Amino acid sequence: MPIFLCYDPKKRTTPWTQEKYRSMTNEFAKRRIKYFSVSSPEELEKHLELYKGESSSIVFFPASEGERKYLFTRYSKFDVNRIIFSHQDVDVAETNFSYIMSDFYGDMNIAISHLREKGCRKIALFNANPYSYHDRMRIETYKKLIDHEPLLFTTDNKIYPAAEQLMKCDERIDAILCVNDFVAFCLMLMLDAWDKNWHKKILLLSFSNSILSSLCTPSLTSISYNYTDGGKEVATIHRTLEKNKRMAYMHILMKSQLAARETTDLENPCGMVFSSFGEYNYDRIKSTITPQSKCMLLEKLLAMSEDSDLAIMHGLIEGATLARIAERLYLSRDTIKYRVRKFKEHLKCDSSKELTDLLKKWIDPVKLEKMIIEKRG
Repeated sequence: MPIFLCYDPKKRTTPWTQEKYRSMTNEFAKRRIKYFSVSSPEELEKHLELYKGESSSIVFFPASEGERKYLFTRYSKFDVNRIIFSHQDVDVAETNFSYIMSDFYGDMNIAISHLREKGCRKIALFNANPYSYHDRMRIETYKKLIDHEPLLFTTDNKIYPAAEQLMKCDERIDAILCVNDFVAFCLMLMLDAWDKNWHKKILLLSFSNSILSSLCTPSLTSISYNYTDGGKEVATIHRTLEKNKRMAYMHILMKSQLAARETTDLENPCGMVFSSFGEYNYDRIKSTITPQSKCMLLEKLLAMSEDSDLAIMHGLIEGATLARIAERLYLSRDTIKYRVRKFKEHLKCDSSKELTDLLKKWIDPVKLEKMIIEKRG
């Protein structure tokens, strides 16, 4: 009874998709469940020929409702259990698939409750796209839970419209909710440019709980999407439907957790009035947030790195020579050179200096060292 992952690695480049994929394959390996990645109906048909009579499942993890409908149509002729592992909501009136979904209301409730406990009165939602199914859910839950007029700074998939709206806002804002960590990293760069002491005036909270959110300074408070447990639940649905023939489908709503960090340490923030910073046009915003462009690449590198890779990064941040790093890790200098070259390729850095500067920009060596120690147990 195999599981088929509808997965095209060339198109699935976001950290969230990679995390979903890893969480499933790790769980399947633990439970000894056969699985195959397929990127076309033809591939699936060939595999199913070998497993006739067995109860099989196919997992979709679409980025939008439109993509979900497209995939359902594309694979409609196959008699398999269909499972959606997706972050956006689904139409519960449809009964021809199972789903694993994040708890949007619960996530937002955790976020806003945490900020209120810190004394925040005016909470803004930053960079939500009203044309995105996922972001509309964020907007709707945000509006239901706040007790003041909505402070919404919307986008068209780029940060510039939301940033320009924020800079024109003449209301005092105590806290900002960002739709994901990578938007928050952009905002942190802008806040640094506007006021180096921003973290002593305003709180910042995001969704997704990336690895980088715990390593940057100040570290970013974030709410996890809980994709690791989501991978376990894919296996649970697959096994349950196979064993219980009376069940046609099952749905699971994932509970997320808050990772409180430095960006919400402050009690009773005095807030910020962004219009007081003056004009901030498109070009200035673009130049300010340029260092964020490689955050997603760095996140993926961190996710796939072994302890020794993290230790090499730590050495580079500290300014250690390759020979010294090799000595510390009991590896050859050529091995260190090879891995550093791979880091540069992955992060699209043209030189070792550019690589080191990028690591220093986003990673605190003390926090990285702590993470390495924790990973080693």
